[in-house]
Amino acid sequence: MIPDKELYEDIVKVLDMISQETELEYYTGRARLGAVRWVNACTWLKENRGEALLCIDDTFTLFQKDHLQALHDNCLKAIGRFEKEESDRDLDRKYKIKGIIYGKTSLVISCLCALLSLWIALKQYGII
Repeated sequence: MIPDKELYEDIVKVLDMISQETELEYYTGRARLGAVRWVNACTWLKENRGEALLCIDDTFTLFQKDHLQALHDNCLKAIGRFEKEESDRDLDRKYKIKGIIYGKTSLVISCLCALLSLWIALKQYGII
């Protein structure tokens, strides 16, 4: 499973629930977060919990609060990175669109200038 912004947001929600209650059972978390999102967040937490959480039979128990806070901060940093990448992509897309607009505008202006110079040349030689 490749972590994405939604997964990290779900993990932060689960960590907030655990820090408030110090123990979070499977059915309670699943009811609050949703089945699929809960399973994905739990799978990630089981693999990356370190010393912060104790997981027995799909029940998370807070073991060390300072490690939980570090895990929470890492997830928030990952969310920030995803948001920055997303805003960079949006900004890049906007610049590309502006470049296309400027290119088309310059093409129209150059065509008009070419027609104007042709018209002036034809008028100067008396063809028109």
